[in-house]
Amino acid sequence: MVTGMAFSPDSTKLAIAQTDNIVFVYRLGLEWGDKKTVANRFQTDSSVTTVCWPSGRPNDVVFGLADGVVVAGHSKSGGRAPPTTALYNGGAFTLSTCPSPDGLGFLSGHSDGCIYRFHFGDGTAGPVH
Repeated sequence: MVTGMAFSPDSTKLAIAQTDNIVFVYRLGLEWGDKKTVANRFQTDSSVTTVCWPSGRPNDVVFGLADGVVVAGHSKSGGRAPPTTALYNGGAFTLSTCPSPDGLGFLSGHSDGCIYRFHFGDGTAGPVH
């Protein structure tokens, strides 16, 4: 089941989050008739529940997992399997993610009512009080 979709900052790619533990990134192109191809495939250990693509990080798509972990997938991989980085564990099912207005961070909402903030500049994550 598809659980989320997010365009890349330049709108040439689309990330599709799925409950089968996969995020696909499709290269769309700039014109309607351009060939659509799978640019990246990120495999996870848990169902992917949400996805966002911060504008200040054009090569990093962020996705939340059913186990509460929030991950960044690095879409520019130079022909090898794209790496992922676990950014933090929110401790409960990830319900939502949204990028910050400056594109350098994001928020995640979790089923226990907690909201976490992550900033790429300093790599910090923490609950919003």
